[in-house]
Amino acid sequence: MNDDDLIELADILLISQKVKAREALCLRIGIDPNQLAFIRDGAERDFVIQLINYLNQINEQEALCKLCCKELIPVFNHGTYTHFLRGIAAKLHCNQGLSQNALNNKQPIVPSSIPASSAINKLIIGGTILLIGLAGFSLFNQNKNSSSPPTQATPSTLEAKDKIPPIEPRRPKAYTPEPELPYDIGVYGYQVDESFFNTIINSVGYPVRKASQVYNSKPAWFADRSTVFYYDKSSKDFALSLAEKLTNSTSVQFAVQYVSPENSISVKPGNERQTFFIHLVGSSRNTCKTEHDAKDCL
Repeated sequence: MNDDDLIELADILLISQKVKAREALCLRIGIDPNQLAFIRDGAERDFVIQLINYLNQINEQEALCKLCCKELIPVFNHGTYTHFLRGIAAKLHCNQGLSQNALNNKQPIVPSSIPASSAINKLIIGGTILLIGLAGFSLFNQNKNSSSPPTQATPSTLEAKDKIPPIEPRRPKAYTPEPELPYDIGVYGYQVDESFFNTIINSVGYPVRKASQVYNSKPAWFADRSTVFYYDKSSKDFALSLAEKLTNSTSVQFAVQYVSPENSISVKPGNERQTFFIHLVGSSRNTCKTEHDAKDCL
């Protein structure tokens, strides 16, 4: 899943109200809540973002499939978000994974056609044979031990026992980050045409994320006016210079805004200082109408 999928999935999970019972939700999707350090910390949105980001980073496909198919799709069946959730399930191959798990979890069927009396008789006979066999084996060992001298443990045998290799614990699949860029910049547009959007991208002056795109409808997480977002307070000067460059080249007024990296699943840990996101909104919305707005506008 890409960054946009993760953000949209987090928003849908919040709307579903499933996070009201955090521990129960984790147990239903197969995750031990006691292993999550953030299970009781922060607001509901913070928990949702951290949970989905954690499942994606450790490649916990089965838990994500249960979240989509068993928790969210029944809530929004035939609703606005059904098409998106089914798309996520297809990306994760959820139908195949869940069907295989269902086959593995089936209990064996015990035949019930044997009469009760016959079963009891066979059990008594089998138990008698087993006792006779154990008695004979015990006598055989006693005779063998009495006729053979005791075996002394040698250093070589003790050393061989000590060399039994330890069992390595199973580790989750490591998350492989994308190649680092000098600056990690994403550009997203709303109510703008493609040519103007490409002008913005060319005005940035740095490589931008491949996931950058224009939306036909406004996502829930989108800014109300054109804004440059930054995620480390020491990066504000660069964000201001980037907003000024965009304003001068497009005549669109850009604001700058700091966002805590904990509130964005699109910011990779350790990359906060070099990560910036640009939200481009149609020109009718790009005005700073209050004195409070004006302090971050150019």
